[in-house]
Amino acid sequence: MKAQDWPQDLATPTPLIGPQTALLPPINGVPWWYFDRRSGALGGERGVAADPGGELLAALPARAVIELGAFRTSMLQDYEAGRALELGGLVDAVIEIGARLGLATPMTEALGAFARRAATVRDRVT
Repeated sequence: MKAQDWPQDLATPTPLIGPQTALLPPINGVPWWYFDRRSGALGGERGVAADPGGELLAALPARAVIELGAFRTSMLQDYEAGRALELGGLVDAVIEIGARLGLATPMTEALGAFARRAATVRDRVT
């Protein structure tokens, strides 16, 4: 489930969550519970961008979340390890499908070009 889908789909997991429930949400980016679990200047605050109305934190409490640390996409992991990027299935296929359907994919094309350029610079430097 994508982050933007969580608020409207809370009715599905909410009845399953009890005092002993552990949540393991696979989320990239800053999750709704991030500040709730931190100390310091923003400790205990609700992340408004990730949870504008506070519905997520109310329904999916931070105390139940098992935090595994920072998640990194497989492409980022490949980039950092100096491996070839998985652009065929993730970028080129989307562009191809768009072309076959007569749909423009300018953002995907730009992201693909950026990723290829980043890999080229990485390989030149290392």
